[in-house]
Amino acid sequence: MDENLFQPSSEVFGGNTTFQEFFFKSCLPKLMDLITHLNKRLVLSLTAVAIIVLLFAVVTQVERGGAPSSVSSVTSSSSSSSRSSTSFPVILGFLISGFEENQGTLLASPSAPLNYSLVVTRFNNGANQVRLSASSTVPGVSVAVSPRNFSFFGDREAVTLGISVDSSVNSDILQIRIVAATEVGVANKTFYFQLVKGLIVVLPWLKPANLRVGVGQTVTWLNLIPPADEGIEVTASIRILNESMVSPILHYNNLWSHVFSQPGTYAYELVTTSYASFAGEVIVS
Repeated sequence: MDENLFQPSSEVFGGNTTFQEFFFKSCLPKLMDLITHLNKRLVLSLTAVAIIVLLFAVVTQVERGGAPSSVSSVTSSSSSSSRSSTSFPVILGFLISGFEENQGTLLASPSAPLNYSLVVTRFNNGANQVRLSASSTVPGVSVAVSPRNFSFFGDREAVTLGISVDSSVNSDILQIRIVAATEVGVANKTFYFQLVKGLIVVLPWLKPANLRVGVGQTVTWLNLIPPADEGIEVTASIRILNESMVSPILHYNNLWSHVFSQPGTYAYELVTTSYASFAGEVIVS
């Protein structure tokens, strides 16, 4: 602070100059400078105090493991909205018999139409009448369910799901969507089928195909023989006579593949545990 703030100036207070003139000309301007100087320091001091208080509050909140109230409210709101958006009531469940819990691979092939048993399970007692439809987004894939309309007499009903594939289809995975309309709402599920072009289905009432493939193409045999009347499993094996090759034992839904690397006609034989043997040919060109 200026020590000469209130010291009379010889130039101002000399002669006939009155005290009032001295005060207004010399003291008052310096006094105003002093007040301005003190005000600036006071504002800076108050600002510093406010910042310190705010920082102390934030540090205290973090040490307690919490978050600012605005963040907590947003997180809580997001969590509750996420829970509410996924809490839909389940009306029906769908599975394909023999493929529970992703056991085995669902196959489709242009070599032969395939029929699967689609089991529909009721979880809502209000769903009594069901109207089914099936479709695929892949051109050249035909899907049908039979029967399309049915009523529940228990909590589970089975229908037939048939899939036919045109030879022009090249998609490795085929999406099949099932939609079921009921009195209490609509349920749906999408199944994924693997496309196998060189497929031979093993069934006692289906004559083995004389399959034509190219050199280096894979041929796959699939055992779909259901259990016998006594519930005994029917296994199968394939013998390729030209190459003296025998497949491992194929249980239900099991498959076996073989690559034919040379052109020619290959005779094969299907041997099962409950039915007579069948014969067929694979023509490789």
